Amino acid sequence: MIVMKRIFVIISTILLCVNGFAQKQKYVVGFYNLENLFDIYDEPGKNDEEFLPDGKNKWTEAKYKKKLFNMAHVIRAMKEDNGVYTPIYSEQGLKGAEIEIYAAEDIYTSDGTLRLEKDALAETLFTDEAGKAVSGELYLGKYLLKEKTAPEGFILSTEPTEITVTAGTVSAEIHNERQRTEISLKKELEKDADFGIGDNGEILSVRFGLFAAVELEAFDGSIIPADGLIEEVTSNEDGEVIFTADMPFGAEYYIKELETDSHYLISEEYYESGELVTNKIIRGQIKGIKTDESGQPLSGALI
Repeated sequence: MIVMKRIFVIISTILLCVNGFAQKQKYVVGFYNLENLFDIYDEPGKNDEEFLPDGKNKWTEAKYKKKLFNMAHVIRAMKEDNGVYTPIYSEQGLKGAEIEIYAAEDIYTSDGTLRLEKDALAETLFTDEAGKAVSGELYLGKYLLKEKTAPEGFILSTEPTEITVTAGTVSAEIHNERQRTEISLKKELEKDADFGIGDNGEILSVRFGLFAAVELEAFDGSIIPADGLIEEVTSNEDGEVIFTADMPFGAEYYIKELETDSHYLISEEYYESGELVTNKIIRGQIKGIKTDESGQPLSGALI
């Protein structure tokens, strides 16, 4: 007797649910998406007229890329507290994963026929715009799920997930961590030994801000506006400025100096991670005029 089954898979946490009834089965992999996603190209047979560059929604490449970014990183909401914005994330399913199904053992049917040798590739699945991929029929037995390609912006899961295809329901999870953006820079201060400036902890007065370069929109409609402040950080004694904000991978940002020691000129430049920022000492000029008793300038005087 041949048995059919279904297995559902969800990302970024992948939940596998198997249900069926005999010796051969169907394997269904579902990756949640939050809504339909349209590119900018007209596809015959697809109701996408409103999502074209000249359509009702003026669906440009920039809008499409922004939608991909927001869906891939699943920013659920933006929290604002005293002018500082924080992205809040949630786990949702995504498009773009590639999963390979391998036999974890020699797979036999009840008549003794070897159907798949151990480690043989049974099938490769790709998630579609709806977040699902449906396999062909699989024989009962043990299989390994291996993620070959992770959704954009996520770290590939390297740990195989074993499932046993039997009657009833089987559940498993595969978790993808988001790629994180590490942001830091180096700060140096000009020194002047004659005036004792630069070696007295002045570096600890330097403060930088991390800002969104463009508007970031969350799924609930809340935003971090362009130029919105995400984090403030003070330099340590070694001149390291290290941000800990959980920025979406690939987000556009800039760093700006907010405060420095009173002996130094503050920088008005915008910086990116990894750059070296140097502050110059504020210097002035002293001018004097030597005059005689009548107030007339005297040349050649030594001041």
